[in-house]
Amino acid sequence: MQIKRVLLFILFISFIAIELDAQSFYGLRRDRPWQVTFGGGVSTYYGDMKEGRWIDDNINISVGGMYKINQHLSLRSELTYFRLSGDDRDSKNETSIRERYLSFRADNFELNVQAVVYFFNNGLSYYIRPPVNLYAFGGIGAFYSNPKSEIDGQWYALRPVETEGVGYSPIHANFNGGLGVTAKITYNLSLMAEAGWRITTTDYIDDVSTQYIDQSNFADPIDKLLADRRPLFGQPAWEEGHIRGNPSENDGYMFIQLKLQYYLGINRNKAKSQRGNYKNRTNYPGSFGGRNKRGFFNRLFGN
Repeated sequence: MQIKRVLLFILFISFIAIELDAQSFYGLRRDRPWQVTFGGGVSTYYGDMKEGRWIDDNINISVGGMYKINQHLSLRSELTYFRLSGDDRDSKNETSIRERYLSFRADNFELNVQAVVYFFNNGLSYYIRPPVNLYAFGGIGAFYSNPKSEIDGQWYALRPVETEGVGYSPIHANFNGGLGVTAKITYNLSLMAEAGWRITTTDYIDDVSTQYIDQSNFADPIDKLLADRRPLFGQPAWEEGHIRGNPSENDGYMFIQLKLQYYLGINRNKAKSQRGNYKNRTNYPGSFGGRNKRGFFNRLFGN
């Protein structure tokens, strides 16, 4: 009788060990390294027309994808629409900046590639990631910019005018980095909050960089006003060579964003072949004791 109890106890312990090992193995295989992100926030411009508030209220919207390399490192790429704007009349400098009367607005698109480094271990599987994690990110990107200015309610593109006698490309590069925090909402979903700075390779996000050129360079009277808006405000146009901007510093911008991060499900057929006969006894989160007992939403979202 005693031997039977010992054998039963050994069998029980063996069963638990096998079960835990199986769950660990298949839990690792069920990790979801691919994620999609979607969100938005505010964009802030920093350049020759920036003297005033530190945070602008221009919007940005982004969509992207992420891939988990290991517990601390992921790679991601995002496409972002964002607006930037500046106006000399917002400046606190009464004598030099405001007297230019320049302004711009630009609707831009950025595509980037970034490395995301998590401060805390993200776990071997997506569903055991920590409830809150901090991360830093950095990478490179390219963005399209087309600054415009408004006269009498109509917006005009500034780049074709060459307001400073300089031609420049609408596509530029940037180096970006920042910090963020992610909070786990469900097994599949997290909320991300982050702030990221962009150092760019151009000083013409705002179409302002060097000096004024002679008004005789412009045949169109509208082009003359786009290059020097002072006559619109009853002021004489600046003479050729007068300082218009600061070419020693390139323009930059910053994003503050809230995003939703969703962990994509793996291929069901592949997972089924990997699990084999074990599939009906799995006890991963969302299974409620087995594959046959999964609810509608679990089947739909792949929990």
